[in-house]
Amino acid sequence: MAGNYLVRLLLEKMIDSANSAYLGILERWVYEGLIDGPHDEFFIAEKKSLQKESLTQDYDAMYWRQRYSLKDDIRFLQIRPKPF
Repeated sequence: MAGNYLVRLLLEKMIDSANSAYLGILERWVYEGLIDGPHDEFFIAEKKSLQKESLTQDYDAMYWRQRYSLKDDIRFLQIRPKPF
């Protein structure tokens, strides 16, 4: 039983660490409009060429749909662990 408990604690710590890192990326995007995924793992793609300053009219829902989109291939789902 003790081994299972220690493994569980380790896995919980690892999951919490991964969650906090990913939620930090999500929070920066939602509140600051910044996509800050150091390994390009975030599921949102940004079209940086579309700037709100270059628009002829106020930016609206169309701007947000054109500027940001869901990625077709989410990179972190494709990472395979290397065999030992």
